[in-house]
Amino acid sequence: MGELIILPNTTPGRHCGCDGARVTVPRGATIFCQDEDSDAWFEIESGVVRTSHLNRDGRRQLTGFFFDGDALGVEGGARHRVTAEAVTETVLVRWPRRRLEAAAEDDLSAHARLRDMLGRALAAAEARILLFGLRTAAERLAGFLLWTERREAGAGRVRLPMSRYDIADYLGLTVETVSRTFTEFTRNCWIALNGPHDVAIVNRQMLADLADGALPDDEAGPAPRVPTAALRKSAPRSFAAHS
Repeated sequence: MGELIILPNTTPGRHCGCDGARVTVPRGATIFCQDEDSDAWFEIESGVVRTSHLNRDGRRQLTGFFFDGDALGVEGGARHRVTAEAVTETVLVRWPRRRLEAAAEDDLSAHARLRDMLGRALAAAEARILLFGLRTAAERLAGFLLWTERREAGAGRVRLPMSRYDIADYLGLTVETVSRTFTEFTRNCWIALNGPHDVAIVNRQMLADLADGALPDDEAGPAPRVPTAALRKSAPRSFAAHS
């Protein structure tokens, strides 16, 4: 599974009729690689992950950032279309894909877990499509900041552990344009920078106006999750033997 590194404090567990292993991934480590077998899906408990696609001409295209509560690696094909890397130290729950899919056929809690992961993956994809529909650099950066704040439940603060180069790559802009736009937002008192990785939202309405249409239902948070503890309680004992 690529270069996934499991630190000594990794804790395995059994949830909803199949094995889910909690793993801690160091910053910069690869979780899975493009074109590898998609034999597991992941849920992020804490940390930030980026995904990227390597084109045939050798250019890397950054395709997404994933935060607490996001589902990662949920794809329809047999192989991963992207590479996933930990931007920060990240704690994941790794679900064997085939076992989870098999469990979902007969176990209600496993079916709920699978449906929840698919729903969160779809919601994240839809948000990215809307973000890329914005035309100007200011619109895209405003949308990105508000989207990131929502994903982190930041309440006015946005943690940006990724580099400006990664943000530029993700938004389809140059790093110079991203830097200039951050400066413009700061000069206009729409945001305040507390270092390169910590942003305070000062004028939310202005950012929302710029990102108009890219973030529907602004008051909504991430897609609701099915608590793992509740799944453990509801999972039939007899099904564990088939995991």
